Amino acid sequence: MTLLPLTPEQNNLLCDMAIYAVEHLGDREVDIPIEHFIHEGVYYRTCKVPKDTVIIGAFVKIPTTVIVSGDCYVTLGNTVGRLEGYNVIKAEAGRRQAFRAVEDTYITMCFKTESTDVKEAEKEFTDEWMLLTTNREELLKV
Repeated sequence: MTLLPLTPEQNNLLCDMAIYAVEHLGDREVDIPIEHFIHEGVYYRTCKVPKDTVIIGAFVKIPTTVIVSGDCYVTLGNTVGRLEGYNVIKAEAGRRQAFRAVEDTYITMCFKTESTDVKEAEKEFTDEWMLLTTNREELLKV
């Protein structure tokens, strides 16, 4: 399996879903813990998606590797696939994924970077870095 780039229409649909969730489900928001670090020139970003939770990720502008451990559904353009167990997936640039955890699921994205600062690495993989949960406190200060 490879996570492929989205068409503009597919990206718009996922953006509309995220906006709907914020506007209508905000009171049921679930904390998604993020651990991220850089080691030996590789940025790692891991989140735990609790059972029965849906997340919609930021638009990722560079190729990465995605590692999924658990049981979840993931958007694949116009379709949805299921990942069970442990999966290491090639992920192309120009994508955004939605995941729905059937059981607690861990998702790690990683990529090679010249950066030594996680905030700079976030800006390297997405132009939507200010919307990432790791930047929420800074966003609220503005």
